[in-house]
Amino acid sequence: MLSSAADGGKPSRSASAVVATTESGYHIFRIDGYTRTKGLKSLPFTVGGHNWQIGYYPNGKNSVSADYISLSLYLDESVTVPVCSNVSVSSTSWRGKLPSMAMEVVCTFGSHVGFGNPQFMKRGDLEKSKYLTGDSFSIRCDIAILGEFLVVETVDAATPPVISVPPSDLHRHFGELLQTEEGADVVFEVGGEKMAAHRCVLAARSPVFSAELFGKMKESDIAVKEVYTFGCHVGFGNPQFMKRGDLEKSKYLTGDSFSIRCDIAVLGEFHAATPPVISVPPSDLHRHFGELLQTEKGADVMFEVGGEKVVAHRCVLVARSVVFSAELFGTMKESDTAGAGVIYIDDMEAQVLKTLLYFVYTDSLPKINKDDH
Repeated sequence: MLSSAADGGKPSRSASAVVATTESGYHIFRIDGYTRTKGLKSLPFTVGGHNWQIGYYPNGKNSVSADYISLSLYLDESVTVPVCSNVSVSSTSWRGKLPSMAMEVVCTFGSHVGFGNPQFMKRGDLEKSKYLTGDSFSIRCDIAILGEFLVVETVDAATPPVISVPPSDLHRHFGELLQTEEGADVVFEVGGEKMAAHRCVLAARSPVFSAELFGKMKESDIAVKEVYTFGCHVGFGNPQFMKRGDLEKSKYLTGDSFSIRCDIAVLGEFHAATPPVISVPPSDLHRHFGELLQTEKGADVMFEVGGEKVVAHRCVLVARSVVFSAELFGTMKESDTAGAGVIYIDDMEAQVLKTLLYFVYTDSLPKINKDDH
């Protein structure tokens, strides 16, 4: 006999959802010697079990786009079933959010079919931008292949709630922080170019930067790196390489002697080559920023909540939350913050704010004891 709510039994509960399977990956195509390159394709690469190539046309793919750089993505194989993919293309070296240097589109590829943007970016805009460095720039192509749809079992709404933490996007948030330079508080000058960064991020990620920025180490190295095109008996250089007074007071001059090293790399013809494989270890961003929160090193903002003071780092909060970004650098900025450097929060317990900050810094939830509520 079946039990029911009418005769005292509890009805069974279940739930399901329709989800799409996806496979994703990306390829980086570096263009060296931009001013001398012509139209070419990348080496074939594999994403989701399919072969792809990126087409690069610095003088446009047709007469209408002659003033533009054209980009295309090709499915480099024969298929019996069309491949539906979400394609995103951008520069790996951008600093600001220029919409002309990024595109995203969903395409269905047949055998040896290509899709792209014939007017991806004007050559003049690229040549005046920060994307082009040392006559070189890189293109990143992300491909997400949309597969079949599956019906999967899910947790019933009547089941006690389980907190589901989404996949970590720490890398994206801090990548955007580096690109926008919002709240940057340290500047590096290398190869004649200035690059901005954030002290607390560098200190969290590297003990060397931690000692450099918050310890006793001081960077004093010098370097010059340039790209030149030489004619017969032509010379290039830096007339203000270093002040004599600075050299005479430095450690470079030893026993009235010092040495200069000159490295020369001669650029030959261009062809698509497989870049060196760099093995990237699993991300430990969450651990580094968790330790940064615990040690409070370089903290520059303070909250007062529930009679307790809690410190944090502006650039981390700005990178992770548009609300904190407006609060600390935008029009929402509290007048109390500008004065005493303290943000007052009412109607919240200190432990709630600490849990929120832990999630902001680590993309995970702190361990909670059974006795905690």
